[in-house]
Amino acid sequence: MNILFIGNSHTFAHGIPFQARELFNRSSAEKVNVSMVTCGGKSLGWHAGTAGTRLNILCNQWDHIILQQATHPFATREQHEEDFLAMNEIVKGTGAKISFCMTWARKNEPEKQSEIEEVYTELADKLKWRKIPISKIWQKVIKEFPAIELYKSDESHASPAGAYLVANMCYGIISGNTVTGLPGKIKSGNVELVDLPITEIEAIHKIIDLELSLHVIN
Repeated sequence: MNILFIGNSHTFAHGIPFQARELFNRSSAEKVNVSMVTCGGKSLGWHAGTAGTRLNILCNQWDHIILQQATHPFATREQHEEDFLAMNEIVKGTGAKISFCMTWARKNEPEKQSEIEEVYTELADKLKWRKIPISKIWQKVIKEFPAIELYKSDESHASPAGAYLVANMCYGIISGNTVTGLPGKIKSGNVELVDLPITEIEAIHKIIDLELSLHVIN
């Protein structure tokens, strides 16, 4: 199975695509390969207009394409729609299943979460992109396990725990499998991507699996 991640610094933080790959490869007989096309602060519209991204999408066979939009600062609904439509024109004929990562609000701007989710849900549903509800899980972990720090010190990007949450959600939504029992120490080759305490692993898995049980996975 071949998976392409397209996005920005929220997409590549702590090697999220490679964490997801290791989770797939530890729990599936099918070998999973991942690739990513990311650039800090860039939107899906920027990617749609960039030759390198278009070539990666169109010149390879992808089973899944996971998209993430630039979120901080949050643009107008009209700009997001323009970006989504531009990207959809490229990915819609690839035969890949398209998934969209719902990014979280900044730590010091929680009031923006409802607007972010409203705009992203509307546009993803319009284009029939499968939603990966990262922001929903993010808020639930903060509420139920406030000792787990999901944010990096910049209060925008993911901490190691936040990145682990994202990788597990990508795995769970695409595979349809439970995340309980997946490792919290992940390496890619000799590079350690994440190593979390068992209490944080179990808490994150608990919230994710509850959400996955409510989803129809396809």
